[in-house]
Amino acid sequence: MDFEYTEEQDKCDDCGGEWLNRYRETEIDVEKMMENSLENLDMRHPPELLKSFRGMTSKHKHVEPIEKGLLREKHNLYVNKDATVRYDAIDLPMTHFKPKEINVSVEKLNEIGYTEDKDGRPLKSEDQIVEMKPQDLVIPDSDNTLAASDYFMRVANYVDDLLEEFYGLDAYYNVEEKQDLVGELIIGLAPHTSGGTVGRIIGFTDAKGIYSHPYWHAAKRRNCLPGDEEVKLADGSSRELREIFEEAEAGEVADGTGTIEKDIDVEVVSEKKENLKVYRAPAQEFELVFETESGREISVFPDHRVKTADGVKRARAVEEGDKLLTPLSVDTDIEDRNKVRITDFLDTENLMVRESTEALDRLIGELGGLKPAADELDMSKKTLSNYRYRESTPIEVLDRLSNKTGSDYSISDDAVLAAKRDAVQLRNSVKLDENFMKLLGYYLAEGYIRKSEDYGEEFYQVCFAFGEEELKEEMRSCIENVFDVEPSEGENILTVSSRIVYELFEEFDAGKGAHSKKVPEFAKSLPKEKLKPMIAAYFAGDGSVEEGRLHIDATSSSRQLLEDIDFLLKRFEIFAQFSTSEREASGILLDKYGEEHYRGQTFTSHKLHIRSSFAVKFGKEIGFALERKQKALERDYQKARKPRTEIQGDIVLDEIKSKTIEKSEERFMYDIEVEETHNFLTSENLITNNCDGDEDAILLMMDGLLNFSRKYLPDMTGARTMDAPLILSTVLNADEIDDEAWAIETVDEYPLSFYEESQEYVKPWEMETDIQIGEDIVHSDEPYRHSYTHETADVEDGPNQSEYVTLDEMSEKTSAQLGLGEKLKAVDE
Repeated sequence: MDFEYTEEQDKCDDCGGEWLNRYRETEIDVEKMMENSLENLDMRHPPELLKSFRGMTSKHKHVEPIEKGLLREKHNLYVNKDATVRYDAIDLPMTHFKPKEINVSVEKLNEIGYTEDKDGRPLKSEDQIVEMKPQDLVIPDSDNTLAASDYFMRVANYVDDLLEEFYGLDAYYNVEEKQDLVGELIIGLAPHTSGGTVGRIIGFTDAKGIYSHPYWHAAKRRNCLPGDEEVKLADGSSRELREIFEEAEAGEVADGTGTIEKDIDVEVVSEKKENLKVYRAPAQEFELVFETESGREISVFPDHRVKTADGVKRARAVEEGDKLLTPLSVDTDIEDRNKVRITDFLDTENLMVRESTEALDRLIGELGGLKPAADELDMSKKTLSNYRYRESTPIEVLDRLSNKTGSDYSISDDAVLAAKRDAVQLRNSVKLDENFMKLLGYYLAEGYIRKSEDYGEEFYQVCFAFGEEELKEEMRSCIENVFDVEPSEGENILTVSSRIVYELFEEFDAGKGAHSKKVPEFAKSLPKEKLKPMIAAYFAGDGSVEEGRLHIDATSSSRQLLEDIDFLLKRFEIFAQFSTSEREASGILLDKYGEEHYRGQTFTSHKLHIRSSFAVKFGKEIGFALERKQKALERDYQKARKPRTEIQGDIVLDEIKSKTIEKSEERFMYDIEVEETHNFLTSENLITNNCDGDEDAILLMMDGLLNFSRKYLPDMTGARTMDAPLILSTVLNADEIDDEAWAIETVDEYPLSFYEESQEYVKPWEMETDIQIGEDIVHSDEPYRHSYTHETADVEDGPNQSEYVTLDEMSEKTSAQLGLGEKLKAVDE
């Protein structure tokens, strides 16, 4: 049977207009179609199981012929969403090999272009060392895993059957044994990308991975997280990936698939803080959301590399019961400060300098007196004179006078400031002492700000709610000590009525009300001793002690606030857990507004839990600022036990309790490249990897050319372009790959001076000895001319898989790693 493929037209032949709709709902006789397909392939019986999609998500609802599915089932093959068959494996770098190491004869290598060894001598022996061509690869052929050699033999036979039995053409591969695959072309594709790179099979290995030139592995790119996912910065603050990307300087196109790369100047929390770039690429169709036993969540795209207790896995392969990692402790950049200068925090447009006219007098004098100065400012002499007489000068007036004279002025720390029409006066410098930090903690727990700017009803207020006398007196004492003002007292409320105090709390950005609360950015990087009174005061307000169980809770309407507190607790090596529930109004709310006001309403309540020995650690190192709660905690110290939480070193293993798939609303996905460590911390304090990964997919070239069609891909942002070989790079250009790959040393020996400097523990970047790396030759005529310092007897004599994956228990893996550390001189135990 002859078949002719005709590209579907975009316009009508008769009228030239575009098609309005290329599909419609109709009844299909699937049984008849199956019978016809079996007849076309001369197959008597259908397979026992043949799966298909319930519905098509592509734009024009194209489907592939049933015959292709039948033939794939015949050869026991799985199909990708773009109709190709792929093989996944980790990347293994190789620049040189011996013919015997890759299980291919010298004669076969001669046929495909390997005619000389690395020294230019004719290739005649299986023991000669050959320089690998940059787009060649050696594929797995081992009983320990799914052998790529066997798999691609099945794919080749499937393609040949398809050509002969469906298209009526001659077979292409005619593969009878694995050696027949040598010389065949493949397409290499990394997750999240739309650009495939051509490669060629030249041999086979027992290793569970694909050997190829490091430049071929580097010729692919990937990205992985939603834009609203927040990451922890080194100063303790959190930023959305989207925000980091958008605020970075103009970037450049990194590939042909829409990936944009930008250099960044921010530091994230990682084992090291040396991140270089932020990436943005078109998003995928779905997100995976993982929730752990400790109540933490992370949203990722399916091919994101997730760091688990069993190693790094693709998110799609992570299941319930796997364990994510969260640090027990974190190190942040410490920035101590002893004061807050109001003029550094607030917009000075509405501020007045009181009780001093020194700057005003000097600037007026420089302009020749009151009258000339008033004329320069286009105001009356009386107005300017009144500022002097009342000893209350708008900073805005001082700024204008300074501009007119060209003379600077300064506002000292001791300067007395006030807002316009505000009776409360503050020193410009507010001390960050214990009283200030406690007041900030009380605000996070029980405070809010409100204002009215309506004419005749103008007010600015900072309020603190309290539920017991001791807490009220603590709050009152802090307010009086920090601001030297006595708050008014209402029903369970202390109120500071002052515009300058209001604006100060507003500018701290600690949240205006319960749902928007968060720890101010400047506080997150303070030393631990300054944080203690703030945390103690916060728990005095929002915290509670469950007597008899050694269990501390903190309850808030703001999840972000609890995430911030959790991060600060990690500074003290205190592990906390989260929970969320719906609750009815209670406490002060009911006392003030009554049950009728809240009838039928529920509120989302977030809790932070500190249990057992961690609760004892909290009590001893931080404690409650409220004596009643502190004593209740101390009474149960003797009930401390080892935490149920599994901890390895300073890492907590947090078991996944749920995995859900959600439709992504994101147009883009993002990633941060962290040098060396390749991981960073999310806002919920989970460790995640950036996605410069080591696992690729490969597919036979003819399978891709014959079966791939972008018209099968889902008609959704990201899914239309990602994980599909829309672009095919046939030639690898060394100067176009990620420049990190150029950092490979290319020499065949190290000079004596290198060893001498190494013995003196000279830092790598301070070494005087110059070692040639790929970057030095990448723009030369021989960019792939790499060498090596030591020969191997046979690369197959080494392990064919990582020892790490052979150990079942995390304790075994940790012990093995520590044992290796004992043997390495470079490891300081």
